[in-house]
Amino acid sequence: QVPLPGIPRPTPCGGVGRPQQNAQGRPAAGAVDMGRRKIVIEKIENERHRQVTFMKRKNGLMKKATELAVLCDCDVGLIVFSNAHKLYLYSSKDINELLVQYTEYTGMPEVRTNEDYFRNAEKKKRGSSDGGDDDDDDDDDD
Repeated sequence: QVPLPGIPRPTPCGGVGRPQQNAQGRPAAGAVDMGRRKIVIEKIENERHRQVTFMKRKNGLMKKATELAVLCDCDVGLIVFSNAHKLYLYSSKDINELLVQYTEYTGMPEVRTNEDYFRNAEKKKRGSSDGGDDDDDDDDDD
């Protein structure tokens, strides 16, 4: 087809001018979308950027903790110390009750550390080059 002057050309996703959207306003399946950039997980050297990132991620973490507690009817406690030694707490019930529950727990807890994160990231990187799991979720059960 020869494009006519002044008439918009169809986009690869079937619409004219911009990608189609579903009922929630998100790009429809198969629509061309930029997506989010991956960031390297390492210390942010710029102090101002580090502080902004800390506040945004801390607020997001507290929101996720609240959602987990409400949606799954579980007890959640979150303790965060900033690099300026300021304490931030979230608790779905009285924090002292939650700490007693923690100290009296006799089972084997699931514990994760930064080392676990980087070890799993390295495994994913090696695995993706030979056809392994290349998704970007954080719900690995190792």
